[in-house]
Amino acid sequence: MSGTRNHHYVPQGYLRGFAKYPRAHPKKAKTFVSDLDLGRSFATNVRNVAAKRDFNRIETDEHHPNALEDAYGQFEDKVVPAIKRIARQGKFEGEDRVLVLNLIALMAIRMPRMRDAWNEFMGRVYRSVAEILTSSKNQYESTMRKVVASRTDLAEWEAVPYEEMRKFVRSGEYEIETHQNVYVRHELDALDTVLSTLLRRKWTLNIATADAGDFITSDHPVCLMNTAPLPAPWMAPGHGMPNTAILFPLTRKAALFGAFEGSDRVTPAPGLLVAATNSMIIDHADRQVYAYDDSFRYLKAGKILYGKDLCCDADASRKREDGEGAGVE
Repeated sequence: MSGTRNHHYVPQGYLRGFAKYPRAHPKKAKTFVSDLDLGRSFATNVRNVAAKRDFNRIETDEHHPNALEDAYGQFEDKVVPAIKRIARQGKFEGEDRVLVLNLIALMAIRMPRMRDAWNEFMGRVYRSVAEILTSSKNQYESTMRKVVASRTDLAEWEAVPYEEMRKFVRSGEYEIETHQNVYVRHELDALDTVLSTLLRRKWTLNIATADAGDFITSDHPVCLMNTAPLPAPWMAPGHGMPNTAILFPLTRKAALFGAFEGSDRVTPAPGLLVAATNSMIIDHADRQVYAYDDSFRYLKAGKILYGKDLCCDADASRKREDGEGAGVE
């Protein structure tokens, strides 16, 4: 079992498809980073981006803490050659197609943004439950007696007095954190569901023409979007919803576009399409955009702009109101 603590939610092997590196030393691959939070750009080793400490760590008596991280690594060792074959042969079919769709499903759900959303949702649920449980003294004490009765490790009830607990709950001055294992279980449970929708989509493989420039990627590379107005303004596109599409940059010279309508095809991507695709990737990025170099193009208000100017683009900025930004992880 590996002992690494730096876990990538965007695989290093995938990121190397958007990086410069000497073929003899692929671990030294460097990607050009546009950090929309910090408002600056730089080149760095792919191991330094799209990663968090212990992101895939699990806590169980049956498995090593890095068992899941190692399993993901074994899968990524298979999918990276598949990506290279698809880009080289210009075909999105067979086992390579299945491997890449599994990668898309994994990256659609195994993201810090998704965990933050889940933690926020569960926080609202738990706060509502706390309000209900402390709505009356009888309710609170009855619930605590049931808890004690169901726990053999509690010899007697030593609960916080009702008045003190009610005051604490009403104050709202506490945070609720979801355990890492809950995130992992939720992601694994959702994986097959998302994958089944990806398998039903029709996929277009866009291959950049010789003078089209490069596709880019980001720290949130699975771009799910609606292709028609949603029924209600509060709704968001979902993986199984009609009139939705998924954009996924495969390498700097290839990108996938999947919809439930149409048919599978392979098409050349001229410069304008590549630039428009890059604009959508930038829009869906969480904080960072990754590219081969700073010459990539993107589209804004009908005009072609270049990667070297992206961090100065106020419309692309992710800077916080307090002026603080997160560093490279």
